[in-house]
Amino acid sequence: SRLAKAKKAGGGSKDVVKILPTIHMQSEVLYNGEKVAVLNGTLALYKVDIWSGAHPVWQGKKGKVLLDASSLTKFQEKYGAASSIYGDLGLDQVKMNEQLRKKQDEMKAAGLKVY
Repeated sequence: SRLAKAKKAGGGSKDVVKILPTIHMQSEVLYNGEKVAVLNGTLALYKVDIWSGAHPVWQGKKGKVLLDASSLTKFQEKYGAASSIYGDLGLDQVKMNEQLRKKQDEMKAAGLKVY
């Protein structure tokens, strides 16, 4: 509160020194201990966990990303109507799940245990 009162009264330090960050030219970027790039920045050395050369999407391997069956099934349940755009991989599992749900509903209606 003293600082706020001093500012209101016009007191305090008027000599504000702005410190700018140091710019390092040609800073190395390291990925797994190997130099993968050089850039200008505020750090002398950058250590990264991922970079474009190691990521499958940036290497043009979009179709190579593997999905487990459950995530693919969830996607097709939500967007299966657009299979002409996204593809029909996993739609057969969605149809089997629908048939299984129908059987379970019939068993439940008959008073049988459903697992």
